[in-house]
Amino acid sequence: MRKAAASMDFEREAFPSPSPDADLRLLARLAAVTAGLPWGVVATPEAETWSGTPPDALARAALSLPAPADGAVVAEALPVGGYAVSAVLPGGHGRLAAVGPDQPPIDPAARADFAQAALVVARLVAEGQSARERDLMRRALDYMDQGLLVVQPDLGVPVLSRRTAELLHLPDDFLAGRPTFPEIIAHQYETGTISAETVGAWFNAYILDRAHLPEVDVYERDTFDGKTLEVRTTLMPGGGFARTFTDQTARRRRDAAIAAANAENRRLFDNMTVGLYRADVDGRPIRANLALARLNGFESVEDFLAAVRNPRDLDAAPGRLDEFLRRLFRDDRIDDFVSQVRRLGTGELLWVAESAWVIRDEAGEIAGFEGTVVDTSTRRRNEEETARLAWQDSLTGLNNRSSFVRQLSGDLAARRRIAVLLLDLDRFKAVNDTLGHPAGDDLLRVIGGRMAALVGPGDLAARFGGDEFAMVLRDLDAEGAAALAERALEAVRAPATIAGREVALGASIGIALAPQDGEDPTELMKAADMALYRAKGEGRYAWRSFAPEMADEFEARRRLELDLRAALDRGELALAYQPVIDVETGRPVGYEALMRWTHAEHGSVPADEFIAIAEEARLIGPIGAWALAQACADAARWPQDRDLWVNVSAVQLAHGVFEEELDAALRDSGYPAGRLLLEITETSLMDGRSDLAPLFARLRARGVRMALDDFGTGYSSLGYLRRFRFDVIKIDRSFVRDLAEPETAAIVMSVLDLSRRLGIATVAEGVESETQLRALRAAGCGFVQGHHFGPALDAATIARGLERGNPPNR
Repeated sequence: MRKAAASMDFEREAFPSPSPDADLRLLARLAAVTAGLPWGVVATPEAETWSGTPPDALARAALSLPAPADGAVVAEALPVGGYAVSAVLPGGHGRLAAVGPDQPPIDPAARADFAQAALVVARLVAEGQSARERDLMRRALDYMDQGLLVVQPDLGVPVLSRRTAELLHLPDDFLAGRPTFPEIIAHQYETGTISAETVGAWFNAYILDRAHLPEVDVYERDTFDGKTLEVRTTLMPGGGFARTFTDQTARRRRDAAIAAANAENRRLFDNMTVGLYRADVDGRPIRANLALARLNGFESVEDFLAAVRNPRDLDAAPGRLDEFLRRLFRDDRIDDFVSQVRRLGTGELLWVAESAWVIRDEAGEIAGFEGTVVDTSTRRRNEEETARLAWQDSLTGLNNRSSFVRQLSGDLAARRRIAVLLLDLDRFKAVNDTLGHPAGDDLLRVIGGRMAALVGPGDLAARFGGDEFAMVLRDLDAEGAAALAERALEAVRAPATIAGREVALGASIGIALAPQDGEDPTELMKAADMALYRAKGEGRYAWRSFAPEMADEFEARRRLELDLRAALDRGELALAYQPVIDVETGRPVGYEALMRWTHAEHGSVPADEFIAIAEEARLIGPIGAWALAQACADAARWPQDRDLWVNVSAVQLAHGVFEEELDAALRDSGYPAGRLLLEITETSLMDGRSDLAPLFARLRARGVRMALDDFGTGYSSLGYLRRFRFDVIKIDRSFVRDLAEPETAAIVMSVLDLSRRLGIATVAEGVESETQLRALRAAGCGFVQGHHFGPALDAATIARGLERGNPPNR
């Protein structure tokens, strides 16, 4: 609530002239000051009393306006230009008006003050300006939101409203002495509410040199208590002046808040990474932020706007802007309009996503539009790259399986004559193991390039993953497919320099033809896969075309796989033991466990056949775990000087639970780990998918010994001896069979010499005759195996012979 302050009495004797005209002129000036206009008038039926002399046209126009209702204040423009604020004097005693050339900053508070002034004027006119009406006028002034101060030519102060005292911090006891204008200034200076500079300026302007003052002087000043006052001084006819004080603190804070918000919005506008703009109805940008300028190759908004002479210059294709505007003006907005535009600064083509909304004027007509622009070029390139990768092998650049199936499906739907070739690299894992995976990747890229060079226009070469490749070949018969398969084998066999070393591989290829071998992608690829399996099974490094009997073999193999899954539960699997003979003593030092399967329907199934099925069908894990546990249990009943040899697969070792299975077999049987040798074939190592060196180290730490089986049959036998630590090398039976040939004998002699130098024991497999045995003994081979020493026997027979001191197969 506003603090009550005393006001100076508004006595008639305080005026220089007691005439009614002088009072009315003062009230006319008060009306003008209240409305914020230059001139005021009190118009009664008898006369018009003006404060100042307005242009005649303005005066006549103001008094010709229709009369407002009683108690209403009307502010309106004049037909001749200018502006007027008027109110009818209560009781029909005339009109109070203010007029000026410009619209005043009139607000609701000023309107109320103006109406209050009209009431005072009416009372003065109607009742002869009695003292009672003067008191009413004083009270009306006291309750105005503006403070009013009237200074006479002699610097006396006849009017000082209560609001003025409040705003200027003038206490009641000071006002009781009816101070003059200089005394009021001095009091403010002494109390610290105004500065010495302000005192000097006022003294010079309003006391020493009033002749040079403007008719209306308006300024703002800050008070010591944090307020902002608007001070409006209006010179009065005959000397003196009227001064109003308006508290503009709230307005200034509001303006400051608006300015800060505008600055923040501008900062956000300029610093956003999204392009923002406003454009006219033709699409020409008239305002933009820095992000949009930079998107177009400019470092300033001004340069960008100046460069857009024709907005269609931005179009990368004709009609882009026209389509954008058509959709925008049809729907009043458009979202994510994706198009290609030209970067004005460089001519580079960009992909952008643009959203915009229509701006309308007061009449509802389209005045332009605003929008956002996002550079989507990088995202589009990424999407295109993702789409490309969805159909392309990332390593070789060939098509992938999805792309292969898509083209094959299309060619089959078009009833084309098609040849499908599936190709697997042989012994590729050896390159990875020997030279490392980066070298393996390099080799795959080389092979991929050679495959791509083999296919013609419209054909397709693909990589399915790992070392598997495929081709779709149009309009090719069986003879043509066979010829291309031969070229593919030659391409793979051609040496390649990888990691500074010359590398050569082989391949196996399966061929299927459409429509005779299949009329849909699944059927045709299955036929090619069966042909590929035949090529691998018949020694690799070859191609085979699909034949109907392969389907029968495949079905028989599938049924055999199903039977193998149940064989373990049905007790059809058993172990037989073949002795490992010491060449010098002729006595067995241990026994190798060999898997046997007696099929309920087919009888004995060769181990080479069902072990391969077990590995492919992922049955080798449970079958191998059973064999290991059973062999340890059997061998635990043998004398302490007999070792147990158990075959394991690299697939089995990489299974992840092999160590747990081994520990359980040794623990449950009580068989010592130091008497166990695990055999792994060189081929198995090559086909495995994990690095087994750490596992070998852990197995050896348990005391288990390791043997490399079928040595010499693989791609890089010496590489495995360097990479893995083996206790025994088993020379493959193919070398023993051909031992009579000088070249083979030389190889065997080299292996035996290498083994002695490395401190590795050797076992020659497949000894079938005394001649072979004598040759191996002469060559220095320490141990042998083979049918020359009798067939493999069951565990019970071995145990009985050992118990009698007459070991079997001696």
